[in-house]
Amino acid sequence: MTIRNLILGTTLASLVAPAAFAANAATGASVNLDDALAAGSAHGFTHYEEIDLDDRHGFELEGWLDNQWRTKVEFSRDGEARHEKRERRDNGPRGLDAERVREAAEVARGEGLAQIEEMDLHEDHDRIQLEGRDEQGHELEITLQRSDLGVIEVDRD
Repeated sequence: MTIRNLILGTTLASLVAPAAFAANAATGASVNLDDALAAGSAHGFTHYEEIDLDDRHGFELEGWLDNQWRTKVEFSRDGEARHEKRERRDNGPRGLDAERVREAAEVARGEGLAQIEEMDLHEDHDRIQLEGRDEQGHELEITLQRSDLGVIEVDRD
């Protein structure tokens, strides 16, 4: 990839992302996972440990910006960073990159998760937990094995 293509791609993403956030804010829809990951990428996230999309006022991302900075950022519904807490650590990065988050979400969608509200990585148990709602609006929690994204448990309320 040339520098020109990288700059063009970044410029296009910066023009499209605000429009998607504005549409969500105008309709009252919650922020979707792709929009949150786009905002995270623009902010510098490389790995994610927690994603919380179930907030009327915005969403939260927790993870790593690079090998030393672990961060938690609260974003407004339009994708602007409102509050950030960073801590320097020498044991990172940990978590899932954006592509692995999308893969886990796809597996969960295959189990009926239509609207993702939260994703948590439980590294001590090698598990990914996704929570949200199915097509009928019922709560649904999917637990996946981190290593192969195999379904461990599906809890329907």
